[in-house]
Amino acid sequence: MNKNIPNITKPCVILVDPTQDGNIGSAARAMANFSLVDLRLVRPKETWNTYFCRQMASGANHILKGVKVFESIEESIADLQRVYATSARRRNMIKPMLSAGQAGKEIASLGAKDIKVGFLFGTEKSGLTNEEITLSDAVVYIPLSSSHASLNLAQAVLLLAYEWYQFTLKFPQQGRFLRKGKATFASKEDFEGYISHLEKELDLANFWRVQEKKPEMLAGLRNIFQRCDPTKQEVRTLRGVISALVYHRWRDVIDPGTRKIRDK
Repeated sequence: MNKNIPNITKPCVILVDPTQDGNIGSAARAMANFSLVDLRLVRPKETWNTYFCRQMASGANHILKGVKVFESIEESIADLQRVYATSARRRNMIKPMLSAGQAGKEIASLGAKDIKVGFLFGTEKSGLTNEEITLSDAVVYIPLSSSHASLNLAQAVLLLAYEWYQFTLKFPQQGRFLRKGKATFASKEDFEGYISHLEKELDLANFWRVQEKKPEMLAGLRNIFQRCDPTKQEVRTLRGVISALVYHRWRDVIDPGTRKIRDK
Protein backbone atom coordinates (compact mmCIF):
# COMPACT_ATOMS: atom_id res chain seq x y z
CA MET A 1 0.00 0.00 0.00
CA ASN A 2 1.24 3.47 -0.85
CA LYS A 3 2.36 5.20 2.37
CA ASN A 4 1.20 8.53 0.98
CA ILE A 5 -2.44 7.36 1.03
CA PRO A 6 -4.18 8.19 4.32
CA ASN A 7 -6.63 5.78 5.94
CA ILE A 8 -9.74 6.75 3.97
CA THR A 9 -12.61 4.83 2.41
CA LYS A 10 -11.75 4.19 -1.24
CA PRO A 11 -14.30 4.24 -4.06
CA CYS A 12 -15.23 1.05 -5.86
CA VAL A 13 -15.39 0.62 -9.64
CA ILE A 14 -18.54 -0.88 -11.21
CA LEU A 15 -18.48 -2.07 -14.84
CA VAL A 16 -21.93 -2.61 -16.34
CA ASP A 17 -22.29 -5.24 -19.08
CA PRO A 18 -18.59 -5.40 -19.97
CA THR A 19 -18.14 -7.34 -23.20
CA GLN A 20 -14.34 -7.52 -23.52
CA ASP A 21 -12.41 -9.60 -21.00
CA GLY A 22 -9.26 -7.65 -21.88
CA ASN A 23 -10.94 -4.42 -20.77
CA ILE A 24 -11.77 -5.96 -17.41
CA GLY A 25 -8.12 -6.88 -16.91
CA SER A 26 -6.95 -3.46 -18.07
CA ALA A 27 -9.41 -1.76 -15.72
CA ALA A 28 -8.01 -3.82 -12.84
CA ARG A 29 -4.50 -2.72 -13.79
CA ALA A 30 -5.60 0.93 -13.87
CA MET A 31 -7.18 0.55 -10.43
CA ALA A 32 -4.03 -1.01 -8.98
CA ASN A 33 -1.97 1.92 -10.27
CA PHE A 34 -3.93 4.18 -7.95
CA SER A 35 -4.49 1.93 -4.94
CA LEU A 36 -8.11 0.95 -5.71
CA VAL A 37 -9.11 -2.67 -5.05
CA ASP A 38 -12.91 -3.07 -5.13
CA LEU A 39 -13.98 -4.08 -8.67
CA ARG A 40 -17.62 -5.03 -9.31
CA LEU A 41 -19.06 -6.47 -12.53
CA VAL A 42 -22.70 -6.34 -13.58
CA ARG A 43 -23.77 -9.12 -15.98
CA PRO A 44 -20.33 -9.99 -17.41
CA LYS A 45 -19.81 -13.01 -19.66
CA GLU A 46 -19.50 -16.24 -17.67
CA THR A 47 -16.04 -16.73 -19.16
CA TRP A 48 -14.74 -13.21 -18.42
CA ASN A 49 -11.78 -14.33 -16.26
CA THR A 50 -9.69 -15.60 -19.18
CA TYR A 51 -5.95 -15.88 -19.60
CA PHE A 52 -6.05 -12.73 -21.74
CA CYS A 53 -7.89 -10.87 -18.97
CA ARG A 54 -5.19 -11.84 -16.47
CA GLN A 55 -2.50 -10.86 -18.96
CA MET A 56 -4.02 -7.41 -19.37
CA ALA A 57 -4.23 -7.05 -15.58
CA SER A 58 -0.41 -7.17 -15.58
CA GLY A 59 0.12 -8.07 -11.94
CA ALA A 60 -3.23 -6.80 -10.63
CA ASN A 61 -4.59 -10.34 -10.25
CA HIS A 62 -5.38 -9.69 -6.59
CA ILE A 63 -8.12 -7.37 -7.83
CA LEU A 64 -9.49 -9.98 -10.24
CA LYS A 65 -9.57 -12.56 -7.45
CA GLY A 66 -11.68 -10.22 -5.33
CA VAL A 67 -14.18 -9.28 -8.08
CA LYS A 68 -17.85 -9.27 -7.06
CA VAL A 69 -20.41 -10.22 -9.75
CA PHE A 70 -24.01 -8.94 -9.74
CA GLU A 71 -27.10 -9.43 -11.88
CA SER A 72 -28.25 -5.81 -11.63
CA ILE A 73 -26.87 -2.33 -11.02
CA GLU A 74 -29.22 -1.96 -8.06
CA GLU A 75 -27.60 -4.96 -6.35
CA SER A 76 -24.08 -3.73 -7.14
CA ILE A 77 -24.64 -0.34 -5.51
CA ALA A 78 -26.88 -1.42 -2.61
CA ASP A 79 -24.19 -0.87 0.06
CA LEU A 80 -22.98 2.46 -1.37
CA GLN A 81 -23.96 5.91 -0.15
CA ARG A 82 -23.00 7.86 -3.26
CA VAL A 83 -22.74 6.78 -6.91
CA TYR A 84 -21.08 8.74 -9.72
CA ALA A 85 -22.02 7.73 -13.25
CA THR A 86 -19.60 8.42 -16.09
CA SER A 87 -20.46 9.72 -19.54
CA ALA A 88 -18.66 11.04 -22.59
CA ARG A 89 -21.80 12.79 -23.86
CA ARG A 90 -24.18 15.29 -22.34
CA ARG A 91 -27.52 14.00 -21.06
CA ASN A 92 -30.94 15.65 -21.17
CA MET A 93 -31.73 15.28 -17.49
CA ILE A 94 -31.52 17.37 -14.34
CA LYS A 95 -28.53 15.84 -12.61
CA PRO A 96 -25.42 17.37 -10.99
CA MET A 97 -22.57 17.26 -13.50
CA LEU A 98 -18.89 17.36 -12.58
CA SER A 99 -15.56 17.28 -14.35
CA ALA A 100 -13.22 14.39 -13.57
CA GLY A 101 -11.10 16.68 -11.39
CA GLN A 102 -14.11 17.97 -9.45
CA ALA A 103 -15.34 14.41 -8.91
CA GLY A 104 -11.91 13.28 -7.71
CA LYS A 105 -11.78 16.04 -5.12
CA GLU A 106 -15.36 15.47 -3.96
CA ILE A 107 -14.99 11.70 -3.65
CA ALA A 108 -11.70 11.99 -1.75
CA SER A 109 -13.48 14.33 0.67
CA LEU A 110 -16.34 11.85 1.10
CA GLY A 111 -13.86 9.03 1.67
CA ALA A 112 -12.28 10.99 4.50
CA LYS A 113 -15.73 10.94 6.16
CA ASP A 114 -15.98 7.15 5.70
CA ILE A 115 -18.70 7.47 3.05
CA LYS A 116 -18.81 4.60 0.55
CA VAL A 117 -18.72 5.76 -3.06
CA GLY A 118 -18.76 4.02 -6.45
CA PHE A 119 -17.77 4.94 -10.01
CA LEU A 120 -20.32 3.55 -12.47
CA PHE A 121 -19.16 2.75 -16.02
CA GLY A 122 -21.33 1.58 -18.90
CA THR A 123 -20.74 -0.98 -21.61
CA GLU A 124 -17.94 -0.41 -24.13
CA LYS A 125 -20.23 0.13 -27.11
CA SER A 126 -22.77 2.65 -25.83
CA GLY A 127 -21.99 3.50 -22.21
CA LEU A 128 -24.77 3.91 -19.66
CA THR A 129 -28.41 4.38 -20.62
CA ASN A 130 -30.36 7.35 -19.27
CA GLU A 131 -32.34 4.95 -17.08
CA GLU A 132 -29.13 3.56 -15.59
CA ILE A 133 -27.78 7.06 -14.97
CA THR A 134 -30.88 7.92 -12.94
CA LEU A 135 -29.57 5.46 -10.31
CA SER A 136 -26.59 7.75 -9.69
CA ASP A 137 -26.23 10.88 -7.58
CA ALA A 138 -24.15 12.79 -10.13
CA VAL A 139 -22.62 12.46 -13.59
CA VAL A 140 -18.91 12.78 -14.31
CA TYR A 141 -18.71 14.24 -17.79
CA ILE A 142 -15.58 13.46 -19.80
CA PRO A 143 -15.46 15.76 -22.84
CA LEU A 144 -13.84 14.26 -25.92
CA SER A 145 -12.87 15.49 -29.35
CA SER A 146 -15.84 15.52 -31.71
CA SER A 147 -13.60 14.02 -34.39
CA HIS A 148 -12.98 10.89 -32.31
CA ALA A 149 -15.30 10.68 -29.30
CA SER A 150 -14.26 7.16 -28.35
CA LEU A 151 -12.69 6.38 -24.99
CA ASN A 152 -11.64 2.85 -24.06
CA LEU A 153 -13.31 1.57 -20.88
CA ALA A 154 -10.02 1.00 -19.06
CA GLN A 155 -8.84 4.47 -20.09
CA ALA A 156 -11.94 5.98 -18.49
CA VAL A 157 -11.28 4.03 -15.29
CA LEU A 158 -7.67 5.20 -15.32
CA LEU A 159 -8.71 8.84 -15.79
CA LEU A 160 -11.11 8.93 -12.85
CA ALA A 161 -8.88 6.83 -10.59
CA TYR A 162 -6.01 9.23 -11.28
CA GLU A 163 -8.07 12.31 -10.47
CA TRP A 164 -9.26 10.77 -7.21
CA TYR A 165 -5.74 9.68 -6.27
CA GLN A 166 -4.29 13.19 -6.59
CA PHE A 167 -6.53 14.43 -3.77
CA THR A 168 -5.58 11.60 -1.40
CA LEU A 169 -1.84 12.24 -1.40
CA LYS A 170 -0.13 13.78 1.60
CA PHE A 171 1.59 16.17 -0.77
CA PRO A 172 -1.22 17.41 -3.05
CA GLN A 173 0.31 18.88 -6.17
CA GLN A 174 -1.09 22.39 -6.12
CA GLY A 175 0.09 23.75 -9.42
CA ARG A 176 3.63 23.56 -10.71
CA PHE A 177 6.46 22.97 -8.27
CA LEU A 178 10.21 22.45 -8.42
CA ARG A 179 11.78 19.33 -6.95
CA LYS A 180 15.32 20.25 -5.96
CA GLY A 181 16.37 16.99 -4.31
CA LYS A 182 19.32 17.49 -1.95
CA ALA A 183 20.55 20.63 -3.68
CA THR A 184 20.52 23.93 -1.79
CA PHE A 185 19.05 27.03 -3.38
CA ALA A 186 21.57 29.83 -3.83
CA SER A 187 21.57 32.52 -1.15
CA LYS A 188 20.83 36.09 -2.17
CA GLU A 189 24.49 36.86 -1.50
CA ASP A 190 25.56 34.14 -3.94
CA PHE A 191 23.06 35.32 -6.53
CA GLU A 192 24.04 38.99 -6.20
CA GLY A 193 27.69 37.99 -6.55
CA TYR A 194 26.85 36.31 -9.85
CA ILE A 195 24.85 39.30 -11.13
CA SER A 196 27.69 41.67 -10.19
CA HIS A 197 30.18 39.40 -11.96
CA LEU A 198 27.99 39.30 -15.06
CA GLU A 199 27.43 43.08 -15.01
CA LYS A 200 31.16 43.76 -14.72
CA GLU A 201 32.05 41.60 -17.71
CA LEU A 202 29.20 43.04 -19.79
CA ASP A 203 30.46 46.53 -18.98
CA LEU A 204 33.92 45.60 -20.27
CA ALA A 205 32.36 44.06 -23.40
CA ASN A 206 30.35 47.24 -24.06
CA PHE A 207 27.20 45.13 -24.09
CA TRP A 208 24.80 47.87 -23.04
CA ARG A 209 25.52 50.16 -26.00
CA VAL A 210 22.94 52.70 -24.85
CA GLN A 211 23.74 53.36 -21.18
CA GLU A 212 20.28 54.76 -20.46
CA LYS A 213 18.83 51.30 -21.14
CA LYS A 214 21.27 49.46 -18.88
CA PRO A 215 19.06 49.42 -15.72
CA GLU A 216 16.13 47.96 -17.64
CA MET A 217 18.27 45.39 -19.45
CA LEU A 218 20.06 44.37 -16.25
CA ALA A 219 16.70 43.97 -14.50
CA GLY A 220 15.58 41.74 -17.37
CA LEU A 221 18.67 39.55 -17.02
CA ARG A 222 18.13 39.36 -13.27
CA ASN A 223 14.53 38.23 -13.79
CA ILE A 224 15.58 35.53 -16.25
CA PHE A 225 17.90 33.89 -13.75
CA GLN A 226 15.65 34.40 -10.73
CA ARG A 227 12.83 32.54 -12.49
CA CYS A 228 15.16 29.52 -12.69
CA ASP A 229 15.53 29.29 -8.88
CA PRO A 230 19.24 28.43 -9.27
CA THR A 231 20.97 26.28 -6.68
CA LYS A 232 24.24 27.20 -5.01
CA GLN A 233 26.18 24.89 -7.34
CA GLU A 234 24.39 26.22 -10.44
CA VAL A 235 25.40 29.79 -9.55
CA ARG A 236 29.01 28.63 -9.20
CA THR A 237 28.72 26.97 -12.62
CA LEU A 238 27.31 30.12 -14.21
CA ARG A 239 30.17 32.18 -12.81
CA GLY A 240 32.58 29.57 -14.13
CA VAL A 241 31.00 29.88 -17.58
CA ILE A 242 31.55 33.66 -17.56
CA SER A 243 35.16 33.23 -16.47
CA ALA A 244 35.84 30.57 -19.10
CA LEU A 245 34.42 32.73 -21.91
CA VAL A 246 36.32 35.81 -20.79
CA TYR A 247 39.69 34.09 -20.35
CA HIS A 248 39.29 32.14 -23.57
CA ARG A 249 38.78 35.39 -25.45
CA TRP A 250 41.81 36.98 -23.81
CA ARG A 251 43.98 33.86 -23.54
CA ASP A 252 46.83 35.51 -25.47
CA VAL A 253 46.94 38.36 -22.98
CA ILE A 254 45.91 36.73 -19.68
CA ASP A 255 47.54 33.64 -18.15
CA PRO A 256 44.68 31.14 -17.49
CA GLY A 257 46.57 29.69 -14.52
CA THR A 258 47.29 32.89 -12.62
CA ARG A 259 44.57 34.97 -14.34
CA LYS A 260 47.10 37.79 -14.57
CA ILE A 261 48.35 39.69 -17.60
CA ARG A 262 51.14 37.75 -19.28
CA ASP A 263 54.63 39.17 -19.24
CA LYS A 264 55.55 40.57 -22.61
